[in-house]
Amino acid sequence: MADDIPPPPPAAVADGADVVVDLEQRVRQLMMSIGQGSEDAVRELSILLESFNQEQLVDFLEIMARMYVENGTSVDMSGGQEGITMLMVAASSGRMDFARYLLAHGATVGRLDAAGSVFPLMLAAESGELEMCRLLVEEWAAEVNQQAIDGTTSLMSASSEGRLDVVIYLIDHGAEVQHADAEGYNSLMHAVKNGKTEVARHLLTNGASTDQVGTDGKRARDLAEEGGLAEMMDIFRTTTAAEPTEAQRSKTTTNSSSRDVMVALTMRRNCGSQTIGRM
Repeated sequence: MADDIPPPPPAAVADGADVVVDLEQRVRQLMMSIGQGSEDAVRELSILLESFNQEQLVDFLEIMARMYVENGTSVDMSGGQEGITMLMVAASSGRMDFARYLLAHGATVGRLDAAGSVFPLMLAAESGELEMCRLLVEEWAAEVNQQAIDGTTSLMSASSEGRLDVVIYLIDHGAEVQHADAEGYNSLMHAVKNGKTEVARHLLTNGASTDQVGTDGKRARDLAEEGGLAEMMDIFRTTTAAEPTEAQRSKTTTNSSSRDVMVALTMRRNCGSQTIGRM
């Protein structure tokens, strides 16, 4: 962990314009009015949020984070029933300064959303944010093999999306290649299913089992054949998988399905609610 608490992230700047928009002042005024019970302010904030692109939405959350810290409110508080936290948003969007600020002010590095389906490192891995993964793992001791309630790991998410650099990093830092989710799919099977050839090659050379059978009765080769993935089949013929160790075999576990995370839409939908008004 870093010893020094970083300064707040810089205030937002207008989208592609020369004019610096004092968004923070506007948001603070609106939040004060909302706290005093102004329904007009709630509507205005909702309209403002609807106009934001994803980057501006994260800028807004940075402002909210500063207000939370000033008011002694936990930065782990989420904006709605889904339980998506600001650190999850920062992790998925690669906002390093924002993530550092949140972590320095008490954000939980391994916190799950309400459904137990995502956590910060998984979102960073899924988005291919290698430096964010480094920050979470090396500076804030994020658990490389943390699982969602369905057994999905960060390595699986990175493999599904073809994030080779992240896959290499996670394996180098102890990610369990043999781990399987509740559908019986290991990271190799997720890579094959999504046509991520180079990731599959790397997983094979790092001990990924081609004999793993999903609950649907399929192996990685079956998935490649079904998808008509000729290049993937060539990899199976030409790449010799490293023999898994006994420790790797014993760590193959199970735990459940797939999920589709819409972080930006979730935060957009919830940030204008009365819940935000009480933050």
